[in-house]
Amino acid sequence: MLERSFKNELLASIRAIIRRCINEVRDENEEVWLSKEEFLKQFGMFSDEWLKRYGETIPRTQAIVTEADGESHATRWAYPRNKIQRMIADGSIKQLRK
Repeated sequence: MLERSFKNELLASIRAIIRRCINEVRDENEEVWLSKEEFLKQFGMFSDEWLKRYGETIPRTQAIVTEADGESHATRWAYPRNKIQRMIADGSIKQLRK
């Protein structure tokens, strides 16, 4: 009986790991990058003021080009919709630190 329980727990753990990996690969391959305006519309709990104060605490990226003279030029920020949705769903959005 104990051996069967262990096997069931092991199978459940393996299934959970596989499910998580599949979701991560799917989300990464199907990621949608949002502009600030699209992000604010998609995620109504955030405000422009919040992004100005705490924007660096959530996933975002920008393209940066450095010229031969060392001068850099950056685009506006882009926000990964799927990753942020996953953070909201799993509660990790509540653990942001500045």
